[in-house]
Amino acid sequence: MSGTEQQDSAAENTSMKCAWCGKHTTTRCSQCHHVRVCSQACMKKLYKIHKRVCVRLMRKPYITSPESSLYGVGELDFEVAHRQLKGDYYLDEESGRPMMREPYESEEDRPDYLLVLPPEALKVVIEYMDVRSLRNMDTVVNNVYTLMAWHEALKDVISVALNKWPLYQSTDDFKGLRWCMNRRVKLREFKIWKVVDLSLIHI
Repeated sequence: MSGTEQQDSAAENTSMKCAWCGKHTTTRCSQCHHVRVCSQACMKKLYKIHKRVCVRLMRKPYITSPESSLYGVGELDFEVAHRQLKGDYYLDEESGRPMMREPYESEEDRPDYLLVLPPEALKVVIEYMDVRSLRNMDTVVNNVYTLMAWHEALKDVISVALNKWPLYQSTDDFKGLRWCMNRRVKLREFKIWKVVDLSLIHI
């Protein structure tokens, strides 16, 4: 088998996996017909975040069907998603950061960095984001292409901030913990606090 055939086979195997548990499946979401799920149980768990993508996919067939006559041309989300990095870059001697020699002519030319970053690099960025930035980003992302990339990058990422966050507690019904579970963020060595009302304890 050639290298190309091996890559195609690997891509096909990945695309045939359940978006929640990873099991092989041929079943798709009955609404958007894009995301693969192996059971109603997995769909129920996935839908908490998939619903934000699902409704957009149903309205915009060009996102999942390149052969569609619409192709997305003229649609803002499509145009933004297909912008690429432009210009020449150099390494600044003082800061050590990569810098552009010439800025973009306008903000409309600036690409969506969540889409132009390689998947591995995006996961590293998320790994070191603070909790507030993670929550804010999850709230403000609206472009469906970016949203799908964001959800995929969150999957199995080990967030330094979320692993150290001290507020996984029963007073808010473990809201932070459920946020991580719904997005399949990995947590290790974290603490869960259960607040007990001593007035209800009879000795």
